[in-house]
Amino acid sequence: MSSGRLRGGPVVDFDVFMIAYRERNRAAHWERLRGFVPEARLVEGIKGIAAAHCACAELARTPWFFVVDADNWVLDGFDFAVPFDPDPDEVATWAATNPINGLYYGHGGIKLFPKARFAEAATRDFGIDMSMNLALRNRWLDIRASEHRFNTDPYNTWGTAFRECVKLVVGTTLGGFRPRALARARLETWCTKGAEARFGQWCLAGAREGRLYGRKYCRDDTALQRINDYAWMRALFDRLHRQRPVGSKQVPERSS
Repeated sequence: MSSGRLRGGPVVDFDVFMIAYRERNRAAHWERLRGFVPEARLVEGIKGIAAAHCACAELARTPWFFVVDADNWVLDGFDFAVPFDPDPDEVATWAATNPINGLYYGHGGIKLFPKARFAEAATRDFGIDMSMNLALRNRWLDIRASEHRFNTDPYNTWGTAFRECVKLVVGTTLGGFRPRALARARLETWCTKGAEARFGQWCLAGAREGRLYGRKYCRDDTALQRINDYAWMRALFDRLHRQRPVGSKQVPERSS
């Protein structure tokens, strides 16, 4: 079993990967991760969320493996310990803090994946959220592990908010009362909080436009899956905002 040793800490039981794709802060975050797990490995430049995770699964030498996104800053005190026996049919997610609106949940968080679930990944349809649909169940850990520092520039801030709010709109239509209510509350926070934060106006623009897109296409699987197409997302951003930069005041809602 491969493992990495933390600074003065215990041995990490599972492989740790960082997935990077053009994030502006990837170098600093990679150096930070290596300080915790010197044997962590970098998977960089692979286009497509599922494809990048499949590459990690192929490289993994342990039955489960951690994935840290390159825009994720690992917090002091997190030791990559797994306080439970992972199940082959679950994905575990450690909570992350949103630097713009203060939300604290699984979005952008560190994840533990079962390697075996990727055996037929190339032929599977993961819908709009691979992590949610890869395994039969998801485990959420209320352990503050990282900060999801996605607000590095206008496009990445906007795109992250747009994608998440499309997913949250879908979440308001699924499951029981409590998960639907939680999705509605998080969606409201994304669309109203954090205007004064770094690139906060771009976050609000992406959130509001993602909400509109999600409401319009919530029953159209083809349209929903476009949010995982990097080229499509960039083209949409350019069409909506190239001629209309977000100002210092309120960002108007508009359809996409």
